Amino acid sequence: MGQKEGIRKLYSRWTPIYELAHHLQTIWRDSKYRNIVANIVDIQPGERVLDVSTGTGLTGLAALVKQPDAYVVGIDFTPAMLYQAQDNIKKNSAEGRFGIVIGDMENLPFVNNSFDVIISMYGIGGIEDREKAFAEIVRVAKPGARIAAIEMVSPPLEKRLKRMVHKSLVEPWIKRLWGFRDIELERPFEKHGINIERTEYHDEFILGSSKLVYAIVRK
Repeated sequence: MGQKEGIRKLYSRWTPIYELAHHLQTIWRDSKYRNIVANIVDIQPGERVLDVSTGTGLTGLAALVKQPDAYVVGIDFTPAMLYQAQDNIKKNSAEGRFGIVIGDMENLPFVNNSFDVIISMYGIGGIEDREKAFAEIVRVAKPGARIAAIEMVSPPLEKRLKRMVHKSLVEPWIKRLWGFRDIELERPFEKHGINIERTEYHDEFILGSSKLVYAIVRK
């Protein structure tokens, strides 16, 4: 079984308690991070927003709270997660403003220059071919599109104790539970010509450390 199929099965098993597990792992900071992502991209009325690895749709819904007149497309390759996303969309009366598509970041089923904004919340760490995924993101982004992503990262070198705990305990545990691997988040952005405007490191929750990258596509 390949990595992609293994990740799909892993998240299918997690679906019934996925949201609760994220709340517990981040001590309820995940909602805060979704709002950070939704705020920093400054979505305008009528803009199209791509929520990659949307999971149960919570990040896309946060974007619609920020800008109700946008249109969000959430893509994920785990059908069970998308079924839960459909329920969340209905509960939040977002039908007609939030569409979902089954697929993955390595082969996005959209034409070139489709989206004004691209958001991701812990959607990159489990991708098998990140180079291909970022090339696809650039392809479907409009010139000047804003991108915001939060991902699990290793703590910086100066945070020695937290880095040691992360490397020895947290990272192996997260990889086992979620299929995540730490990522140097800036590198794939820069390699694909995406101009990084802002980065923020967040470590106020116990199990893991995260980084926000906000960037603009220049092409």
